[in-house]
Amino acid sequence: MGVTRKDLYTITGVRGSVGDPNTVAESLLELHDKGLRAEEDPSHICWQDIKIPVPFECSEIEKVYQFIANSLSEETGQTIEASLPWTICNGPLEQIYPHSHIGNECEWSCVYWAQVPENSGVLNLYPLGLEGPEVSEQPTAGDFLIFPSTLLHGVRHNASSEKRVSMSFNMRYVS
Repeated sequence: MGVTRKDLYTITGVRGSVGDPNTVAESLLELHDKGLRAEEDPSHICWQDIKIPVPFECSEIEKVYQFIANSLSEETGQTIEASLPWTICNGPLEQIYPHSHIGNECEWSCVYWAQVPENSGVLNLYPLGLEGPEVSEQPTAGDFLIFPSTLLHGVRHNASSEKRVSMSFNMRYVS
């Protein structure tokens, strides 16, 4: 487990590693089989999101969730409140279209990569209003990235024959 600062334009994010990605991926795939969708409308961008119920059924998911939130708190010196997490599973040729989390009452978003087959897509962060080029983050199973929730981001199509599995949530400062 470790955490490092990650320069994203003029803003610093956090990248690190935590947990057993195989255990997390297995639990997240079970949740996908249950199909507790965040949105019922298939045309909604969050339709592919599957809610992760709290209390957590998997202690490894809870460990990862707590570690990531605590990492941001330690990095910023502020008290952090994390939203309920969700999971996304992208099969072959599926992708996550560019979007931001503006309007979700959060300052930070994060992604934890649980299962990352080779050629399953990179996370792209787009500057929109900031100086600099598009940033591409290569996912690694067991790694996470915390980034400003205002950044437009998306994941290119999964060019592998396996599923790419991730967990995400938003965080905000508590005064």
